[in-house]
Amino acid sequence: GKPERSTDLATEFPHNMARYVQEAQQAGAQVVLLSPLTRRSFQEGQLQNDLRPWALAVQTVAAQTGVPFLDLNLHSAQAVQAMGQQEADTLAMAPPPLPGASELLAQPPTASTPRPMTNGFDRTHLGAKGAATFAAMVASLIRQQNPVWQDLLRKT
Repeated sequence: GKPERSTDLATEFPHNMARYVQEAQQAGAQVVLLSPLTRRSFQEGQLQNDLRPWALAVQTVAAQTGVPFLDLNLHSAQAVQAMGQQEADTLAMAPPPLPGASELLAQPPTASTPRPMTNGFDRTHLGAKGAATFAAMVASLIRQQNPVWQDLLRKT
């Protein structure tokens, strides 16, 4: 979403992902693609999973290149929706800012309403609790998949 830091979802992103898969395989790596974790932003009680299109692009690349795929975005979105905004905020790097600022953080910044200064809190990056939560989720997804994946991951 940031033009100076983002690639085009329709063209550049899938091309780059496929290139990463090819380069990793050429280097002898066993590739498993993982979709992005959901951001933990809610609007009127509903999770705003704005990274789902990127997750679907990763899934498409996995299918086209024949590599295993774990849909962390889908599973994390379901978990975060179930826990709600207040609990999801405990997964961040820092606690939420003072009351009132959370509503501003949930909205995209504009020229007339810039994002307020925070103490390092955001709904994208994880703290220790969030990292542990989603690492356990990834481990569970691996265990649920084909036993070939488990063998593949034991070899690396």
